[in-house]
Amino acid sequence: MTVKDRWNAIMKAPSLKVGGLHRRKARVTLTAAQKMEIGRMAKAGAQKVQLAKDFDVDETTIRRVCQASTQKKCAEQVEFGRGSALRVRSGTYDVLESRLMHMISRCRSQGLPISKRTIQVLAKLERGKMMKEGDNSVDTFNASGGWAVAFTRRWGLQSKRVHGEAGGVKPDSYQTWLEENRLLLGKYKLPNIYNMDECGLFYRLLPNRTYVLRSESTGKVRGIKSMKAKERLTLVVCTSAAGQRVPIVCIGKAKRPQCFSVRSPPQDVSYFNQARAWSDSITTQRWFGEIFLPHIRRQTNDKVALILDNASSHGQDLIDPLGQVTIFNLPPNTTSVLQPADAGIIAALKCRYKYDLLVEVVARLDKCGEAREYFKECKAGTKGLQEGYEPHALDAMELISKAWACVSERTISRCWAHSQILPKEYTEELRERWPKRVRTVSRPRIEVNVEIDENELDPDPENNPEILLNDLSKRLQGCSLFTSIPAEEVPEHLQGTVELLRDGRVKLQEWMDIEDSEDVQKLFEQEHIDCIEDILEERVPDDHDSEEDTLPSKSPPTVNIAEARELINKLEKLAIHVPNALPAVRQASAAFFEYSRSRQRQLKISEMYLSTSS
Repeated sequence: MTVKDRWNAIMKAPSLKVGGLHRRKARVTLTAAQKMEIGRMAKAGAQKVQLAKDFDVDETTIRRVCQASTQKKCAEQVEFGRGSALRVRSGTYDVLESRLMHMISRCRSQGLPISKRTIQVLAKLERGKMMKEGDNSVDTFNASGGWAVAFTRRWGLQSKRVHGEAGGVKPDSYQTWLEENRLLLGKYKLPNIYNMDECGLFYRLLPNRTYVLRSESTGKVRGIKSMKAKERLTLVVCTSAAGQRVPIVCIGKAKRPQCFSVRSPPQDVSYFNQARAWSDSITTQRWFGEIFLPHIRRQTNDKVALILDNASSHGQDLIDPLGQVTIFNLPPNTTSVLQPADAGIIAALKCRYKYDLLVEVVARLDKCGEAREYFKECKAGTKGLQEGYEPHALDAMELISKAWACVSERTISRCWAHSQILPKEYTEELRERWPKRVRTVSRPRIEVNVEIDENELDPDPENNPEILLNDLSKRLQGCSLFTSIPAEEVPEHLQGTVELLRDGRVKLQEWMDIEDSEDVQKLFEQEHIDCIEDILEERVPDDHDSEEDTLPSKSPPTVNIAEARELINKLEKLAIHVPNALPAVRQASAAFFEYSRSRQRQLKISEMYLSTSS
């Protein structure tokens, strides 16, 4: 390559002219969504030169982005939620992974869960299809565990634990019912709309995970019987949209459990029996007649709406003889979306029950052996937590009563608002009454005794400096943190603070107006001027100096462009605060960059000649 070719290659390199000096342009990375937008605008007739200016990239980058292959990859990234990705990573089997992502997308659209093992199975199925189609590029693919992990990272897949059954409910299946019944529910008052649901509770079940000591052998850690206890009670939970709780009902197998002979059950929890400890039409009618209707009669004489799911036990047999209660049955398979009890009320009840159960078990841990020895002759059905054994039905009812009382009105109302079964005006009313809590990080503070009448404070003190000054003065006078300390015992670094607290309003006024004083303003201006003069004298050469005086005789000087740019930016920021200083700084910066550019070009040319001559 000749000297001329090298010189042309240097001058044609991407550069940006700043203050007369050419420097290489900073790299700009486009996201997949931006690349899709560039392709769309190019198809609409936008000029590539203008697109390069708008997105601050080179024209060659625009041409490469508009290629069909690039647009296809970016379309896949955007389709699978990776539009903000700055870098599209490619694997060894791009075609297979692309087809696999489309299959995963179809599975997720149907609500099917996708695990790591599922990804491996789907990849093997896609490999078999491609092999049948004659594509032998995937012959060595084996869908290993390491590949599956790398695949999820490349495509931005995240593993989440799913809850509930709402993912299998399609909105089309209940929209018509929702629109019709919202109008009907709007005729009832908010406290007169109720919802009832049943749930199962394994009242003896303990957690199946544990922390182990370092001295324990992890291979020999085993569980206990209570971790798999399946004794169940059915709970009938009913609440109103205003947050009222209807007395809860427990359904068990025994007609009268033996533990009831030890002590009486709690009054706010009723017990029904059924052969399988579940809710059928008989227990539902009994709950409706013995629990719900008496509760409604005590609360109001107005019309009441009761929302139930479409279980067979919630049939046409629930009839109020006085016609006060109207039944609303939900559409099939929509309780996970529309029913307030499934929106978090039952979950809050169970969570509180488990907490109280663990508290009781741990509290009686020390005396468990003595209690068992004392009550070992008692009947098996009467041994519970107090006797050092597993909880029986009576213990469970007492814990349920305590847990049900802890489910707050706020929790119930927000669950009703989340279910969206109520009319919009009722939902907005509940959300305004119980807004979402914002968690704040508490920090330790020094408490001071300050008494200020709230009526004396201006609602917008920023518009009235006099009121703001009075407020600060009162707070300083009430702060007794340092004022009671003798003057000779005050540390040196706190003497100014103590003096401010003691002198009160006078010192406070001086402190607030210190930045507006004439002396401080002059001091700021002089500091800016001195700083600019120092930098100009040290960094910028005089325009009247000759070339022989500025350049050493042995070798031309090198210029640090980054340092020069930093100094120029600093000069411009300082010159903003000084009148008529900014034009002078700009002239000096232009002269400096022109000087540096000429020196750098001389260096490059001399290096080229030296290399060719050698």
